[in-house]
Amino acid sequence: MNVTLRPRRWIFTATLGVALATGLLVTEAAAGRGDKVSATVNGHRIRLRRKRVCDGYSTAGFSFAGGQKARRLGQTVRSLALACVVDLTTTTFPVSPDICMMSYLQLTVAPGAPAKEFLGSTPDIQVTFESFVGTRLQGTFSGTLQALPAGSGAPATVTNGKFSLVLEGELCT
Repeated sequence: MNVTLRPRRWIFTATLGVALATGLLVTEAAAGRGDKVSATVNGHRIRLRRKRVCDGYSTAGFSFAGGQKARRLGQTVRSLALACVVDLTTTTFPVSPDICMMSYLQLTVAPGAPAKEFLGSTPDIQVTFESFVGTRLQGTFSGTLQALPAGSGAPATVTNGKFSLVLEGELCT
């Protein structure tokens, strides 16, 4: 089976790779039972739970990535990834990291349907880690993500972003 990656998708792939690699440095990436991520992107509500979310952290940073499962043709599937440079083990909460990146992908499951990709980083996005108690990390996020390739469309607005993640070390599948 040959797999090809279109040139315009490399930025989303790179962002997702950074998000996952950041979390894999010290702990195994986790897909926990208590993982919950929700946000509103351009007026569309996204809710990701349990095994639809993969997260991890190390002394170098934190990341999560998640996406909806395609169930039928014509469905629009959305995915979201967030990565921040922050040491969760020594930080005083609440904290807003200086360096964060967020990506969003919207794909309609249909032959020839184009994917819509968006990417943003601080200061265009705001991320706040509210608490880290035991293995549960809670926080909020919002911001404006630019369309990829640059100038190809209107930016995406992310509002009411919330996450509650159990960082345990179960493998993502």
